[in-house]
Amino acid sequence: LADTDEEVDEQELKAHYSYMAKTQEVPNTDSGTDSEPVEQ
Repeated sequence: LADTDEEVDEQELKAHYSYMAKTQEVPNTDSGTDSEPVEQ
């Protein structure tokens, strides 16, 4: 079970980093003001 958990965590981390990379690609001037309310 430990091995499968590690694999899942690794996949989640990869998906998280890829998602963050995509969000960072968007210019802050265009989406910055729109993204803040969503986080709240």
